[in-house]
Amino acid sequence: MAGAIINIQESAQNSIFNVFQEPFKMRMEKNIEEYQKGSIIPVLFDMQSMDTFQEEYRSTTGMDGFDITNDMEIAPLSDIEESYNVIYRTRTWANSFSISKLTMEDGQIQSELPRALNFINGYGRTREQYACALIGSALGTVTTWTKKDGKTVDISANGKGMDTTDGTITGTKQQYFHNAHKPAGYSSTSGDPRNFTQSNKFYTTLNFTGTDPEIELKLGDIFQQVIDTMAVYKADKGEIMGTNPTTIIVNKGDTKLKEALYRMLKSKFGSPMAGNGVNLQYGIFTVFESAYLSAISGFAVADHSIILVDPMANKELQGAVWKDRIPLTIRSYVTDGTEANVWTARARYDGKFGDFKPISYLCLGGTQTTNATALTALSTSIQSVSVISSTENPVYTDEVPIV
Repeated sequence: MAGAIINIQESAQNSIFNVFQEPFKMRMEKNIEEYQKGSIIPVLFDMQSMDTFQEEYRSTTGMDGFDITNDMEIAPLSDIEESYNVIYRTRTWANSFSISKLTMEDGQIQSELPRALNFINGYGRTREQYACALIGSALGTVTTWTKKDGKTVDISANGKGMDTTDGTITGTKQQYFHNAHKPAGYSSTSGDPRNFTQSNKFYTTLNFTGTDPEIELKLGDIFQQVIDTMAVYKADKGEIMGTNPTTIIVNKGDTKLKEALYRMLKSKFGSPMAGNGVNLQYGIFTVFESAYLSAISGFAVADHSIILVDPMANKELQGAVWKDRIPLTIRSYVTDGTEANVWTARARYDGKFGDFKPISYLCLGGTQTTNATALTALSTSIQSVSVISSTENPVYTDEVPIV
């Protein structure tokens, strides 16, 4: 969240309202800082400034790899092709409140401070709610944003990725979380190097009720399957990108999922009774919890959903981008007619999704199956295995984990 610019006009400074300006300003700035500390926006989105009405980002295919050449041979020319594009724009957000002259004359600052706090909290809360709504638009479960007057704004385009449904440059944009992402120049011809699709939306069904003693093992296995899939994501020409997620975003209200998740991530071992199996996820991930995700379809407790993010790839590939055009600007002035102290605030920002490869969605509750790749956890049940023995070389039967 960008910081606020607070402008107190001279007419307010030289009036009876002057004494109230600094306390209001101080409390507003403090609350903005508090929202910044727990904001989901810099965790998921690459934060960027913007100084024009509209910006277009167009990617290109990667260069060809190096080749073996003979002595004195001219180096081969690497070809670059035009790839997908994404257009960034921002939306304007505004609000205001006023304090009467009588209230100020009677020194009722304590009664008005809560209004100032609610005012700035409304800005921070709306910003977080909107960011989570954009995540829903990327999933396809949220298509509109409802304004204060009840009218709706279509945000479905925000959730469309950079690539297209048919692989052409000018085709219909693909849903960001989807299991059929195609390279630019996609070909359905067998043997063609661009005949492939990729997924960044996955689902499975795990039991988080506390009755599955191996839930952490299964969760770790599913995690590794998604990580391994992201590691071999291909660019348009088929070159491996090596995406490596290190951030997990989860609904703060999903207690059962979080309990299993933290137990899985904090254990060095990945087999029963802390055996020799090493937990490949140990010490890798940073977990961020967002309470606002609970209001988004696809992130309810029953969904048990998470988002995995590679922050470095997100910045490089323009995965999820947040554009701040105008930071929160708060203006305080005195009206000519009523002599009320008016506080107005305005900001311009928006978020957009682009390249799918830095971010993946994983539903562990088995509820989000549309256009998603099914995953199955490997069986880790402990079973008794009889081992043949002889008098000369006795071997004792024991319970052996079957993987």
